[in-house]
Amino acid sequence: MRSAVVMLRSIWYILVVTCLFNFGEASDLYEETLVLKPPNDDQLYAVFNFSTVSEDLKSLKNHHYSLFPRVIGELIRKYGIAEFHLSMTQGLWRYERWGHPYYPAPPGAQLWVWFQPEIESVEASWKGFTNALSGLLCASLNFIGKTETVTPTLSFRPQGAIQDASSSLLRYAVLSRETLCTENLTPWLKMLPCGSNSGISSLLNPAALHHSQYLSLGLNYKQKCFEKNCDNPAIQLHQSVSTMFDLRKSTSEKPGFSVSTILNKKIKGPCPLAHRSDIRLSVPEHVSLYPRPSIKENGFSVYDLFDLKALRDIQVQWNINFDGDEKTTPILVVHCHLAGIGQQEGGVRCRLSNSAARNISVLVMQTVPWFLQVYLHTLQITDQDGKILLPKRVTFRPAKIRQSPHFLEYMLNISPSSTIKIALQFNRGFLTWTEHPPDANHGFYIGSTVVSVREKDIEIMGSDNVHHIYSEALQVFVPVPDFSMPYNVICLACTVLAIAFGSLHNLTTRRYQAFDSDEPKAESFVNKLMSFLKKLIGLVKRDKLIEPGNKDS
Repeated sequence: MRSAVVMLRSIWYILVVTCLFNFGEASDLYEETLVLKPPNDDQLYAVFNFSTVSEDLKSLKNHHYSLFPRVIGELIRKYGIAEFHLSMTQGLWRYERWGHPYYPAPPGAQLWVWFQPEIESVEASWKGFTNALSGLLCASLNFIGKTETVTPTLSFRPQGAIQDASSSLLRYAVLSRETLCTENLTPWLKMLPCGSNSGISSLLNPAALHHSQYLSLGLNYKQKCFEKNCDNPAIQLHQSVSTMFDLRKSTSEKPGFSVSTILNKKIKGPCPLAHRSDIRLSVPEHVSLYPRPSIKENGFSVYDLFDLKALRDIQVQWNINFDGDEKTTPILVVHCHLAGIGQQEGGVRCRLSNSAARNISVLVMQTVPWFLQVYLHTLQITDQDGKILLPKRVTFRPAKIRQSPHFLEYMLNISPSSTIKIALQFNRGFLTWTEHPPDANHGFYIGSTVVSVREKDIEIMGSDNVHHIYSEALQVFVPVPDFSMPYNVICLACTVLAIAFGSLHNLTTRRYQAFDSDEPKAESFVNKLMSFLKKLIGLVKRDKLIEPGNKDS
């Protein structure tokens, strides 16, 4: 008995030492940040940032995970992912009213991936990765195929440390029709170390988020270098939720706003795994509704942004900005719309406006589905005076029928305080009746036009990083066949077959027998009915002839 106790105690000591050793080796770092920025007196821009950094890339290869989500690590290791960026967006960002967003994204789902150079097949890894993400996030990313995939040449450069940045290792796709729902948010929250149980992530209320004017979900993975030689790069998984709330729907009667009232949820407590929890409030100077609060021990003295007790438990770091450095009015804006009348010819028209007092160099990328026949010679770029402008470094890949879409990429210089117009024509093609979706009358989508510009040119963060600006997703209608005709043909054919084949089958399969006229004929139903009526009439007449006094007899 004593030996068994000693053995159990030894095993317990070994487990404790092993856990302490693994805990000491764990170098994962988790930070969470909430940025609040009201662009005007009626709206609130809220950005939730969650960053998980692992300082050792080899831990993924050794199947050792601490705070970094294992499900993402397995996908990265299996499909040879060097960097990927996924966004799922509901609504359209209004640049004129809200300025430039922190994390721009087009309507629908957007995915672009950089692969490792040592993988065997980029196409096989791309297909497997999209299907895996589709099952992980309960999204329709498995519908990304060859007809939705392009390989940009200059757009979407790596944001992290990548050994080989050849464009052949890049894949980009967008599904403008994909919608964002609660089923996408639930598995996304499970990747956080504390989930939605505590910390800033406990404020995320799906019901309140989906009632906002704009909602974007981001999932980004990249490699970072903290050393010059970058022999052992770190890995980072950045998750973000960007939303725009309408404060006029808030039931709070206090001046300003209350995040707890808008989200209908309070912070449950601190996340014990978070290295830092930061809440930032940035109020532009032109927004006059919000008074300038003063920080005290109990929080804000003018109005309550959160539940103060929960904030004291979290011990957040306040970062208040009232200088108005971040401009709400955007410098560069892009809008696109469809042109043309009828079901044969059409076109795409885009307008790029530069409100700055200097030249801005931009990179424009457009993708068009294969069933729209695009003609490069119809590309026309003009300024506001009607002068024709020539693009630089034009890259055009015509579509292959049922294999790849049209891809167009070119560079432009926009003069100060000017607007340029881009026109491109196409013809609508015909699809087979099996290639139409179930709701064929809804139409198809042309992905958003992507304009890439350096952040310092539009005064965002003042760095050389590339900022993407997206236009509207265009809905185009193609000739739709009369889907009632197959139904009519089937009904007519079945009727003819039933009449002709039924009679022929009856004649060929019926057994005929000789009829003997001497045998008594079976009484028909009509004769039985007539005899029954005669008996009934006879009974009625007999009752009338019986006298009232002779009823007993």
